[in-house]
Amino acid sequence: MASTKNVINDHLKGLGERALQGMLSDYAPGAVRFRPNGPLPGVDVSRPLFQAMIAEFGKPGATFSMKQPFIEGDYASS
Repeated sequence: MASTKNVINDHLKGLGERALQGMLSDYAPGAVRFRPNGPLPGVDVSRPLFQAMIAEFGKPGATFSMKQPFIEGDYASS
């Protein structure tokens, strides 16, 4: 089983490589992502968000970095 830190790193790598399926595969079927406007249950609910992120960060000159990941056991936030 991969550590939470390894999953986060793999997820960021997938974003950089514009690998949607790779990003989605980081989540278990029953995973819940927490956003400021409420929870997003399940992987399929996150698909449009990741598609939009890939499109945005795929634009010329776009960059991203994680300034401070917070990891506690099986949970992570940035």
